[in-house]
Amino acid sequence: MLARLDRTLFEWLYGLGCGTWLGNVMVPVTKLSSKVFYVLYLGFIVFLLVQRDEKIIPLLLGPAAGLLFARELRRIWCRPRPFVELEIDSLVHHGADGSFPSKHSMSAFAIGMSIWYVNPSVGVWVLALAGLTGLSRVMVGVHYPSDILVGAGIGVLASVAAFNLL
Repeated sequence: MLARLDRTLFEWLYGLGCGTWLGNVMVPVTKLSSKVFYVLYLGFIVFLLVQRDEKIIPLLLGPAAGLLFARELRRIWCRPRPFVELEIDSLVHHGADGSFPSKHSMSAFAIGMSIWYVNPSVGVWVLALAGLTGLSRVMVGVHYPSDILVGAGIGVLASVAAFNLL
């Protein structure tokens, strides 16, 4: 039942993006978002280094732990991407590697949550951008909604754990 819901939601969101102005917006969002997140992340790393703030440790470890966990889960799970499984065209060029969980969403939410711990007023905007990034990944045809949700969950949990346990 969940697989059917996941596919139905994917087909609806992907359909909203195909040949529409919304798809024309989501393509650059998905292509540029990684660069935006890494620049923001690097900026906060430099800021904390200059300030000699102890939050630098969880800021570095949360996203790193999330990435390691997501990579291992993807290696074990090996779920095909929707454009491969459903034999459709993705709106962006992408390899046919595994899709579960979304490493883009994991990274975006881990970085967003980490930034929220350092500066909540900036972090809330970064988390909103992370949500938009996840939505764009579905709308361009490279992830199922569950890929995004699990990736986001891993990212948030990894950063929350890093900031609360270290």
